[in-house]
Amino acid sequence: MLKGLWRWLKRYFQRLFGNKQTPPLEKLRKVEPTKQLTDAEYESLFLKLLAEVNDGLSIGGAKSFLAANRINEAHLVEWLRGFGERLLALPTPNDELATRMVRLGELSIGEVSVVAYDFGKRLEGEETKRRVAENAEGGEEKEAEIWFNQGVEQHEVGDFAGAIASYDSALKFKPDYHQAWNNRGNTLDKLGRFEEAIASYDRAIEIKPD
Repeated sequence: MLKGLWRWLKRYFQRLFGNKQTPPLEKLRKVEPTKQLTDAEYESLFLKLLAEVNDGLSIGGAKSFLAANRINEAHLVEWLRGFGERLLALPTPNDELATRMVRLGELSIGEVSVVAYDFGKRLEGEETKRRVAENAEGGEEKEAEIWFNQGVEQHEVGDFAGAIASYDSALKFKPDYHQAWNNRGNTLDKLGRFEEAIASYDRAIEIKPD
């Protein structure tokens, strides 16, 4: 009798629990979808990523950063192209930002690195051109001032021919140097070259009417 009861209980429990199976692991794991972020959110995360890369973030660390923030790389790349074009359109390129973008490119973590490297190099090029232009402009201004001051000294000691030559050199570097045109007129007047003096005065007045 006890054996029969045991067999019945065994069949009962098999019917009760036997058909229930443990769900696959992938069904238990909740998959988080990638996020579609706003431009401001992309910019904030991208600048944070650049800061960490600048501090020595590794390739694995950069990939983990993107994964942890559930960033869709295609969406990030699309945003980055627009961000890069906006940076290039700014009148004063950011040299530090360009350097960090190049460093991200050198990590080679995918298309985002390729695009970041491209815009970083283009921004560095714009910054270089701006500095060259500033240096060139500053150099010409300085050269013009040196020649002008030499002309003043030569005029004061009576070296009028030398003074005129110095003023002419100053005007080669800075054609709108009205003080040089005016002083050139004064020196020509000392030499009795009145028509040339008047022409120099006229040029000075044309540049500086007041």
